[in-house]
Amino acid sequence: MSYKILATDIDGTITDEKGRIHLKAVEWIRKLEDKGVKVILVSGRPLPFLESLSLFVGTSGPLIAENGAVVNIDGQTKLLGDPQLAKDALFVLKSAGIPIALDIDNAYRQVDISIRLDADPKEISTVIQERNLPVSILVTNVMLHLVDKRVSKGGTLSKVLKDMGIMPSEVVVSGDSYNDLPLFEIGAFNLAVANAAEALQSKANRVAKGMYGEGFAELIQEIFEKFNS
Repeated sequence: MSYKILATDIDGTITDEKGRIHLKAVEWIRKLEDKGVKVILVSGRPLPFLESLSLFVGTSGPLIAENGAVVNIDGQTKLLGDPQLAKDALFVLKSAGIPIALDIDNAYRQVDISIRLDADPKEISTVIQERNLPVSILVTNVMLHLVDKRVSKGGTLSKVLKDMGIMPSEVVVSGDSYNDLPLFEIGAFNLAVANAAEALQSKANRVAKGMYGEGFAELIQEIFEKFNS
């Protein structure tokens, strides 16, 4: 089997432990692109962050931002989630007395709302369930997210692949955090870095010995010959 697409998370997967893009990860992403493999960036980050990273790293695939709520294909941006749902949920959570500090990157977000990690995700989840709010609370290694529960990284990747005429059997995915689990339901070959959550490692076809971008580079190098344009 040869693979035509790599869909990868960013934070914790192609970064280093300080959140900086890992140069070895960039090197192997460029080798894939030079081989004709399209790399799709999939992240909880806002779209402008992904657009800048894609430009300077050199990826050519679609961009999936805000945990699947925003997608950019060939320069055309679509919102796949309802922005009002997260706003309404935030109002309910604050009214319930839950202390919430918003992340500064919300200025660039279109659908989901990012919350700093000092908030209690269990407390937030309890209110969401009790009030039957139509949002998900996603926990990552850098922040929490409130987002329309109808969207996910994996669900949006599935739609993007269909638009591209790509079969899931032709796709490799890589990630590290719980919000990457839906990606692992789509790809044919799943890669997890050593710092990945146990839930991801248990579903991975390969788990790196190295952590963060070092582990990502290790895995891509290992299976590089299985990619084909």
